[in-house]
Amino acid sequence: MSAIRGTYINGMIVPDSVPNWAEGARVSMTLQESSDFPADDDSPEAITRRVALMDEFERAPVMTDVEAEEFERLLKEQRAVEVGMWQKWTQGIGKLFS
Repeated sequence: MSAIRGTYINGMIVPDSVPNWAEGARVSMTLQESSDFPADDDSPEAITRRVALMDEFERAPVMTDVEAEEFERLLKEQRAVEVGMWQKWTQGIGKLFS
């Protein structure tokens, strides 16, 4: 017998899909710790929930303006260091092929 997934709503378990089981069949239920988006659930409802969550995340600010400015400053500093090392790196790589 295959397992199905469902959601507990108002005291009832509502399956994600209708099982092809005999009326009166006994079932076993366990609570999933991360029941929101199981990796193997490709139902249209699960996909819709995932897309809605991604849309919500994209609108959420990840950094404050101060943090973003500090990040950009550190990124520019790191780029300057890497540009300064460019000559040394290319010479080192050139030695590998000569």
